[in-house]
Amino acid sequence: MGESYSDFERLEIARQEYEEYTVGEQVRIKNINGEKINIGTVKEVFSDNTGLDGYVIENPKTKEITILFQGSKGPSLEEKSLYDWIDNNLPMVGNILSGKQQVPPQLQSAADKLNQVLREFPDSKINIYAHSLGIMDAQYALANVDDITRIKEAYLYQGPNIYPNLTKEQREKVDAMKYRIHNYEDTRDIVALNYHRKDSKDSEMAVGIVHYVDSERRLNPVDQHMWGGYVFDERGSLRTKKSSADYETKFALANDIVKSGLYLNNLVKKQVSSDGISSSEEIFLDSNQAQVVASGIHQTARIAYEEIKKIQLMAHDEAERILLSTHDVPFGFISSPYEVEEAYCKGGAHRGNIVDSVDLVFNPKVEKAKKLLEDLEKLESSLKKSIEEMVEQDKQLSEEFYKWNNSK
Repeated sequence: MGESYSDFERLEIARQEYEEYTVGEQVRIKNINGEKINIGTVKEVFSDNTGLDGYVIENPKTKEITILFQGSKGPSLEEKSLYDWIDNNLPMVGNILSGKQQVPPQLQSAADKLNQVLREFPDSKINIYAHSLGIMDAQYALANVDDITRIKEAYLYQGPNIYPNLTKEQREKVDAMKYRIHNYEDTRDIVALNYHRKDSKDSEMAVGIVHYVDSERRLNPVDQHMWGGYVFDERGSLRTKKSSADYETKFALANDIVKSGLYLNNLVKKQVSSDGISSSEEIFLDSNQAQVVASGIHQTARIAYEEIKKIQLMAHDEAERILLSTHDVPFGFISSPYEVEEAYCKGGAHRGNIVDSVDLVFNPKVEKAKKLLEDLEKLESSLKKSIEEMVEQDKQLSEEFYKWNNSK
């Protein structure tokens, strides 16, 4: 089980890409209350002649790996700054504006780095954090990752959207991971190019779920770009605008099961069909595809059931609170609590009309959602059992299933 961070803490992790660390050093951040959190140990400091810079960090408890892709150096005549701006930023802005499916060298270097980390840490899940130019590096790296199942989550901040500049195959790959990638955009920031703006608050044609930040305006554009307008509550939750991200985040797990599952299933289909596909293989792959969809629907039903149950409990508790208030003697009255309750009761304010009537509305809906959840659990279980029986009966299919299962 990985670490769970608040929005504020995740942003603090991303900030570390601009700090100076050495190999073996501990990386610590502060939470919203100023308490220190150790996120891991620096395993690699990477830097190359394309201008790519960043860190590879290992969490000692979870063994998860975090990659930080650093954003641009401030404009200057220094060599590293020139790499960022002359060789990467300016050419990529031109590609974005023209829609050209071409990327500068730093983005390709980032893709190579991510796949290298996958090979060096074969048993670890990978988290990615990036800001500014770094999120173009991260997007392109994700679009070219060798194994999508190794990516746990990605958090990207304040950089251009390069989805339109990706090839069809690259788009399909990032779409398969869409619900594990969180892309934060402050619409007041001029650097966050190529996203839907103003009236359209959705994640269409973008890498990941796009969260539109409800920011405060900063007079200095650099401050705006460096998270200066971000607003957090006392729990460390970021203030965002209402958008499709609300729904996409709530149902992220269910959507990811379907999106990534279907992508992997289609990959296997392409691999086996190149040498000809047997009827048993076709049945197996179609059955597996059905199971993926059923699993996603089942997960969605579970989330919906929990949400309905939560609302039902809140409504019941509120009704109980209102009923209890009928015992309160209004200021200036000399009646006893019993007499006040009796007066309310005669006026129709009693348990039957307050609590029981609320339960009468919500309980059937909860039961209906529960029944749907149970039916979908049975469907998923039935499909899984059918696949297992099919595999047991076909030795060749059994070997192929073993390879497929271990590639997920």
